[in-house]
Amino acid sequence: MKGVIISCLRDMVVDYYGLSKWEEVLERAGLDRQHVFLLTNSIDFRLAVQIIASACKVLNSSFEQIMEAFGEYWVKVYAPKLYGFYLRNVNSAKDLILRIDEIHQKAARDLTNTKPPRFQYEWKDDKTLIIKCFSSWRLVDLAVGIFRGVSKRYQENLRVEKIDNHRIEIVFPF
Repeated sequence: MKGVIISCLRDMVVDYYGLSKWEEVLERAGLDRQHVFLLTNSIDFRLAVQIIASACKVLNSSFEQIMEAFGEYWVKVYAPKLYGFYLRNVNSAKDLILRIDEIHQKAARDLTNTKPPRFQYEWKDDKTLIIKCFSSWRLVDLAVGIFRGVSKRYQENLRVEKIDNHRIEIVFPF
């Protein structure tokens, strides 16, 4: 996992709860309170999960609540600052969701030692999309949070549900 994910989590916690809460998250995860994650550095999966679990404890939130808040923050605040060029000419939630695999592949070419998740799309019917997630992170809940954030960014009422640890169902309103 790249440091950009934990960096976004940091910004979200600091923006919503303050710097002292982020420092508490780091300390609870066994890190120095001043530890900084560089955006392009790789982070061990176990450490990333430990930090997320620590955030759950410190913020008194479930894993799903943290992933949902992260997804919304990522899509509405963080990603537009770093990856705005990927979002140009994207006019709807469906458009962005169907481009995420392509965006990840472009990002992988631009960054060394990056293995972003891959997504495979299958239309169940004209409104229902099944997304199969291929990731070494094993964090489908993170993708669910991001897709729900996409729904909010574009103010479209999507139903986003985790089917299992590898699949997500999205029902579009139109």
